[in-house]
Amino acid sequence: MDVKTRRLTTTAVTAALVYVVTILLVIQIPAVKGAYFNLGDVIIYCSAFILGGPYAAGAAAIGSGLADLTVGSTVYIPATVIIKACMALLVGFITKKSNALKQYAAACVAAAL
Repeated sequence: MDVKTRRLTTTAVTAALVYVVTILLVIQIPAVKGAYFNLGDVIIYCSAFILGGPYAAGAAAIGSGLADLTVGSTVYIPATVIIKACMALLVGFITKKSNALKQYAAACVAAAL
């Protein structure tokens, strides 16, 4: 299989995984209508480490956007798509040339802010 095809396939599977993990644990936040807590960011960070920024950004945007649509938080979809894609791009960019654990930790903290 060609490298580009493999990366695109991995991106699609990662988008599905982001969606499933996000939907798996939905804890509604009572103070804000439509807002909820989830664990999808963990998969986004892992995909940024594995795939790199641009592919992970696509997976994060698609998976998280579909999760918001499914949960009924449609008002948050545009912001979610932009924020999650930026998180993946940032982590992918920071960790692109380093395999150091400190670099990975710094990338996650920076993206979480």
